Amino acid sequence: MTNPDHPDLSNHIALITAVDSREDDITHHVDDARLCALVGFVLVREGVVPMGVTLTFVDLDSMHALNREHMDTDRPTDVLAFPLDSPDQAAADPAHPHLLGDIVLAPHYIADQASRHNKSLEDEIAMLTVHGALHLLGYDHAEEEERKVMFALTDHLLTEWEAMAWTP
Repeated sequence: MTNPDHPDLSNHIALITAVDSREDDITHHVDDARLCALVGFVLVREGVVPMGVTLTFVDLDSMHALNREHMDTDRPTDVLAFPLDSPDQAAADPAHPHLLGDIVLAPHYIADQASRHNKSLEDEIAMLTVHGALHLLGYDHAEEEERKVMFALTDHLLTEWEAMAWTP
């Protein structure tokens, strides 16, 4: 029996890969299982049928190159999201696996940002993982009203997640 406070995430798949060649790699601080469950939690709460998501950790140079190539911004950033299949495609064809998209995170950038915001690295990565998942679902923050909606939803989902004291 499924606990309504802990949604079944077994059909949602998140894969984490690290592509950070620095010797001081901080991705070993990342709780892979918890982040995978967090992505699944966001998708379930947003009513998305089971879909795959990749989480990739990259170094600053790689993030800089991705940001320049895809966003025309010549600097590194904390998170980028690359949508692939839409939830509507997955719902229309549930017999086949679908990949919602890729979330790319730069942990060294995030660590500096977390320090400036007086947050832990783990909390900042969790927030940006939710942020990236929401981008994959079509949320944006280019306009002020969109920003308010997306950031409020991010806060709401994180608060709900933390209140459940989720342990995968």
